Amino acid sequence: MELKTFEECRSLLQAAGLPQKVREHSEAVASLAAELAEALNASGCSLDAELCWRAGLLHDICRTQDRHDERGKSFLEERGFTMEAEIAGAHLGKGIDFDEASASITEKEVVYLADKLVMGSERAPLERRFKCAMERYGGEPEAAESIRNKFAQALIIEKKVERILNRRISGVEPVRGAEEYRKLTIDS
Repeated sequence: MELKTFEECRSLLQAAGLPQKVREHSEAVASLAAELAEALNASGCSLDAELCWRAGLLHDICRTQDRHDERGKSFLEERGFTMEAEIAGAHLGKGIDFDEASASITEKEVVYLADKLVMGSERAPLERRFKCAMERYGGEPEAAESIRNKFAQALIIEKKVERILNRRISGVEPVRGAEEYRKLTIDS
């Protein structure tokens, strides 16, 4: 199946059997990832904002399965979306550069962070997202430690982005509206 438009991506998400709330989450991540990429580009980076949008939209394509990051990566690779697959496969942290001193940023890190800044389909500060995770799963010592580690990693990427932007992420304004992203083609 050759995907070309937002609607075809949405159809693929539906064909994957994803619940509506996962599709809405993916759309919110896609929009935020593209907005962050465009803001970073305005600050001197050279990111592919449309790739961030596509990868954000498809990052949870196998969300209802175990090891959904790995399965999603394979699913997308099998369909020829190698760049999106690489990013989707990293959205839980695999292959992300968590070096605080690094001055560069990649599309992987942008989509990773956008995913962490979206709870459901709403944007939320990292603190709130990880506080909710701790309240829900933190009763188990191993789970609590994992949540603390993931929070620390997300903070590293957030600080890296804010350092490049020279402002808080909360100050990033959309350059294009969501409707404009929906018109983008996959192979543009």
